[in-house]
Amino acid sequence: MRSSVSEPQAQGVMTPLWLAGAVTAIFITGAGLGSAWMTGYLPVRAFNSEVWKAERETGTRVNMVNALIGDVWLKEMTRGEIIDLLGQPTETTYFGDWDFVYELGMERGLFRIDREWLVLDFGPDDRVVAWAVVSD
Repeated sequence: MRSSVSEPQAQGVMTPLWLAGAVTAIFITGAGLGSAWMTGYLPVRAFNSEVWKAERETGTRVNMVNALIGDVWLKEMTRGEIIDLLGQPTETTYFGDWDFVYELGMERGLFRIDREWLVLDFGPDDRVVAWAVVSD
């Protein structure tokens, strides 16, 4: 004899768990991307020498610096090659122990109170031996 009450199927139980997992993953991804955008780590722009030289005050450089460091091999470039690539260094009294200093813009992060800078040092043969992104 058959019972008129049917038992729940496993599919019905799995679907809400799967859906909850998908919604959670989307939420976490969105929150992560939103945080990266708000703190200045996104957008990352491809490095473009002409834009870099033209955009000294807009903060575009800070969005390009990771691409510059990752894509362009600065080490062993000469002073002249660096000037051709990045333009004249920023005139500043900051970071006097470095040979070239380029202002990038307001620092990335939630509390933007300092500026970020690209600093380069040259060896005795006038080739880059070190570089770093620093804040003041």
